[in-house]
Amino acid sequence: MVIDDLTAREIARTLELKVTGTLGIILKALKGGIINKAQSKEFLNTLVKDTSFRISTNLYIKVLEVINAQAEKK
Repeated sequence: MVIDDLTAREIARTLELKVTGTLGIILKALKGGIINKAQSKEFLNTLVKDTSFRISTNLYIKVLEVINAQAEKK
């Protein structure tokens, strides 16, 4: 199950479960070749523009940098 909620993350951590958020899933999918650079950027932009997903400008820029760097490795 995938859930990106602060309370759920805190409970998972108390149970010593590994937590990966929405951005982490996008980056893992890119790294694993499941999606490409364009798709990862599209998913990120859809989250920001079309949902209630909140992300700081600095984190948005960092995620784009990781996407671009990962895409260059392939």
